[in-house]
Amino acid sequence: MQEYWVYRVDLSPYQGRDFPASERELINRLNGFHYLERLPTTDDGPGVLITNTNTHFDQLIESPLVQSRKVSLIIHPNSGYDNIPAAWVAQESTPPIIIGNPIRQAAVTEYIVSALCSHFTKITPRSSWDHQRRWKRPLLKEKRLLIIGFGHIGSALAEVVRPLVKEVTIYDPYKGHPNLSIPAADIVALCAGLNPTSKQLVDRHFLAQLPSNYLLINGARGGLVDEDALFNSLKNNPDAHAFLDVFATEPLPSSHPFYQLTNITLSSHIAGVYQGLDDSILEFEASSLNEFYRLKGEGNSLKKSFANLLLQSRLQEDFLI
Repeated sequence: MQEYWVYRVDLSPYQGRDFPASERELINRLNGFHYLERLPTTDDGPGVLITNTNTHFDQLIESPLVQSRKVSLIIHPNSGYDNIPAAWVAQESTPPIIIGNPIRQAAVTEYIVSALCSHFTKITPRSSWDHQRRWKRPLLKEKRLLIIGFGHIGSALAEVVRPLVKEVTIYDPYKGHPNLSIPAADIVALCAGLNPTSKQLVDRHFLAQLPSNYLLINGARGGLVDEDALFNSLKNNPDAHAFLDVFATEPLPSSHPFYQLTNITLSSHIAGVYQGLDDSILEFEASSLNEFYRLKGEGNSLKKSFANLLLQSRLQEDFLI
């Protein structure tokens, strides 16, 4: 059978120092693949590219390698893919692109649950016994949660929190949940991808419909939120709070107005980062490559086996959902 080269285009800053060596060792052990440490050329035969959210796809797709159709598969072990042009994904000549949503599903779900518990159930340590035993806190079972986006993370979140909250409402017009009921939400968790229909979905009008003590959690994409509108809303509603892990511009500039607020919790795009992330990425790459090689040997299509992991399956009109 045909042997394929594998080349990683970019590394992420959170990946460990030993990751490149571990990836090389893993791929060289797989049947039918060898790892290239240099940029492939059209003379190297067919192969596989590994990309991430730092990859400049606008440049990559114009390269002689991609134009020559020598790339048989792209593995994109990230949840975000708004750096990949939808128009290119739609072309028949574009190789299959496998995205890594399962890799960070649990981590981002836990980030959202942690934000919920931190906000509503913060445990204050004491150095002595409190004889009054008071704890002025609302319960989650009194709160209504709106989940925007019902993919890998949104569906996992709904399963976890349904027993804890008063009500869970879903908004995802591409998953059979077309009704956006903003006034019925005390908590909003953003779990959606960024596309023309979701860009700045959380705007001034959206925020004005929420109660004055709302909680907003965004571990998805910064572009889902109109940051100016959110700043003004939080400034005018001191009982409201936002947990933001992602931003329209990253890194978040040190001069950003968000740093002036006390009712906001900021982190540095780490909701999907965890101790075993490198190992999970390697496992995903290995399973994807093995399945690709098996299907190629049998002459079968990747569509059925990879199902929702194929980026081509997320095309909607002229954008990706």
